[in-house]
Amino acid sequence: RYLKAVLDQYGVDVACVDSGGAALEACRARRFDVVFMDIHMADMDGIETTRRLRAQAPAYRAVPVVAVSADVMGDSGIRFTGQGMDRFVAKPVREKDLTALLAELFPERAGQGVAEPAPDPDDGGFRPTGIVLDSDQGIALASGDELLWRCSVDGLRSQIREAMPRLEAAIASGDRDEARALAHKLAGSAGYVAANELAVSARALQQSLVNSNDNVEIDRRLAGLGEAAARLVDIDVDATG
Repeated sequence: RYLKAVLDQYGVDVACVDSGGAALEACRARRFDVVFMDIHMADMDGIETTRRLRAQAPAYRAVPVVAVSADVMGDSGIRFTGQGMDRFVAKPVREKDLTALLAELFPERAGQGVAEPAPDPDDGGFRPTGIVLDSDQGIALASGDELLWRCSVDGLRSQIREAMPRLEAAIASGDRDEARALAHKLAGSAGYVAANELAVSARALQQSLVNSNDNVEIDRRLAGLGEAAARLVDIDVDATG
């Protein structure tokens, strides 16, 4: 929703799909100028989807594919571009980084027939503060679209209610892959709306699940995430700032 809202204001024609399989079908039906590929998808990850796209659709062998992920640990950008993708952008994607990327990929189109974007506040990016929900930063990340930000906050709250029980069950059963995937998705969604405390807590749990065999540490991180999630679910959006 966020990427589409930003690109819409530049007059870009955007098509959105919700899985790797759907992406392949959409690209078979139409040749797009660029593909933004989410790395973590339920049916097929972005790396495999890109591999199949390049192999099955000759027209897409020269089309730029941009990896999009909240996974900013280590050399993510190098890893993704080494798997057949052309560029990498980290979630939450900043408007100025997105437009700079498009200008780099399509210099001949830069500034042609596009609306002026909203001014980029501060550094335009996610700052991992301890604030539960930063409305000013969240609206700025949504290019000044308060309604989009509010809808995204509601979507994150629904995601929390569905994801937290699954996350707790995955950790209890020792399914670290499932737990890492859920924490990763929460961190990415939280970053887009400037739910800073939740984003930091989810990323900390994700890192512990990757790097630590200390179950006490993981349980502590999970408890911290649960507390941050509860505060976000209960917060009065109109009272944030």
